[in-house]
Amino acid sequence: MKDAQLHLVYRTPSGQHEHVGPWEDAPLAHLRLLCKQQPFAAGIRWQVRLEPRTDQLAIVSLVLTLPWPVAASEPCFVNGYQTWTESRFFAPQDRLQGLNPWWRPVWRRYRMQQYGDYFFRAYSGKPGQFHSHTYTYVRSGSTCRFIGAVGEEAGFTVFQYDVPAQQLCAEVDAEGLRLDAPVAILDLVTATGTPRAVFDAWASQQPRPRPSVPVITGWTSWYQYYTGITEAIVQENLAAFVKHRVPIDLFQIDDGYQQAVGDWLTPDATFPSGMQAAAAAIHAAGYRAGLWLAPFICERDSAVFRQHPDWVCRGTDGKPVEAGFSPGWSGPFYALDLQQAAVRAYLREVFSVVLETWGFDFVKLDFLYAAALLPPAGRTRGQAMAEAMDFLAETVGPARILACGVPLASAFGRVGYCRIGSDVALKWEDRLLARHLRYRERVSTWNALTSALGRAWLNGRTFANDPDVFILREGTALTPAQRHTLFVLNLALGDLVFTSDALDAYDPDTRRLYLSQFPLRPRTLATLTNEGEAYILTFEAEDAVYLVAANLGDRACEVGLPEGRYFHPEAVVHGRLRLVPYVTRCFRRIEADEWCVLGSDTHVFPGMDVRSLTVAGGEAQVGRWPEARNAGIVYIHVPEAVEALTISGVPNPARVHHGVRCVAAPLPPA
Repeated sequence: MKDAQLHLVYRTPSGQHEHVGPWEDAPLAHLRLLCKQQPFAAGIRWQVRLEPRTDQLAIVSLVLTLPWPVAASEPCFVNGYQTWTESRFFAPQDRLQGLNPWWRPVWRRYRMQQYGDYFFRAYSGKPGQFHSHTYTYVRSGSTCRFIGAVGEEAGFTVFQYDVPAQQLCAEVDAEGLRLDAPVAILDLVTATGTPRAVFDAWASQQPRPRPSVPVITGWTSWYQYYTGITEAIVQENLAAFVKHRVPIDLFQIDDGYQQAVGDWLTPDATFPSGMQAAAAAIHAAGYRAGLWLAPFICERDSAVFRQHPDWVCRGTDGKPVEAGFSPGWSGPFYALDLQQAAVRAYLREVFSVVLETWGFDFVKLDFLYAAALLPPAGRTRGQAMAEAMDFLAETVGPARILACGVPLASAFGRVGYCRIGSDVALKWEDRLLARHLRYRERVSTWNALTSALGRAWLNGRTFANDPDVFILREGTALTPAQRHTLFVLNLALGDLVFTSDALDAYDPDTRRLYLSQFPLRPRTLATLTNEGEAYILTFEAEDAVYLVAANLGDRACEVGLPEGRYFHPEAVVHGRLRLVPYVTRCFRRIEADEWCVLGSDTHVFPGMDVRSLTVAGGEAQVGRWPEARNAGIVYIHVPEAVEALTISGVPNPARVHHGVRCVAAPLPPA
């Protein structure tokens, strides 16, 4: 872009210096500024390299300003700072607002500012001024205009929109970065095309490819039992999964098994047989064993904090750096100083015991943002976070990690799985936190789903997405429609899908719905659009295309569908679809081939449990995946001349079902 402008500010012992100029090399008095622009598959890669010519040189700021016109009809995607931060599309006239100063006593008491970027990033609150971390794009019809950071090794990259000025600033969060050697300080790609194409192109430029990991379904203890998890509860739930022959992959014990946060090798008295026995019981049931830890923090009442107060990061005032506050723990909790060899040695011992001695296969690592709260002198938040994630990947192995509470770019290629939204709640939205405090990291089902939809394109490119758990049980403030929407969208968007429900508490209909997720086959997102709070997505799985239409809002709406006809046992739709509040509907596209599976009533995605269909001489063989559990009906599209189709020796007459000629045949239980 010919109008690109660079603004560099840096300090030397002689004072502060400034350079403002076009995108071009500049031999400055104290350093060389080298600009490189190179085309690649779908766009352009932009790189700025700084080479110091003097000692004691520190960066204050580096900003690349680009012309970035945004039409009134073009939504802009804003990616939040870390896992839990609200991430969604903003209309050009919208406002992005930080924590409400009128509620300062509340959010300071609970250290809410520590979870997000509020303490190091300004929020103007003005229309058309909002910032996005790591990447952003403007959507126009079926295409988008994209810009994203590559690597973020030198510092986090923040994109600041100024829609009224029709420009975008790419700023490196590099204040205080000491330049002792040459550094690639800014590395970006810009691209235009379909979201699928530009995200593929962006991922191809990342320095670390995504670890190869499978799709995982599982159970985790948190959202049913919270810190009240016990050995007896683990045994009860394992017995229920075995009894019902549920083919999940992973059974995970979450927070509450340990005596205190930070004391990971000291199980609570509620696990009298110890954690090695717990992992062995999970394995004996036929599942892999997962365990929750928050390796970069410790709580006030932990033995780690009492016995090793020097392990905690401390500010210039000498006080421990608070990473947050949890009433479920002992109040405030603190960031560990990962620069200390003793801290790293302790964590290596923890993971050695958890993975090798106890025998857990997988770890969910939480509150990881704590590593970036107070970077060491001369380093940036991004550097500190990247180094901390490198440490985890080296110590644990990336394929065994689910990262949570982490700035997303620091997890790219370093973990197998990553959370992409906030924690879900037992209600749809927390209006106090959303509207009054304006807390972007709030526990909220709406927040979790909106962010998971917004970040859906990351799946399979940077890590495997974890949209958090679904909740099907009764007894919460979620309505049946909201629970169903949470269930369907998590399955559509996630390659790691958990619940925390007690399986034996389900009634037969709910258990059938729960079992309708199996098997969860690998899926590739094809399209994703939204009209307000109504989302329409299509994905590919095996040889089929599925459509999911979801209304996250409290008003009924009508949405336009992609071209084609779409089948569900209860309806065939095309053109437009009406959605009542909070409802999600799933369909399978009807293919042109006269012989094809239309769908089934045994899987949440109609027909995903059908592995194969072969037809010869009026007889058909229907193969199912071994993980399929529900009995029901499969619908097979047949030509006009066909009067009946024999399946498993039984003739099944052809009929017209919702305007489609088909055979409806029974599928036996697994």
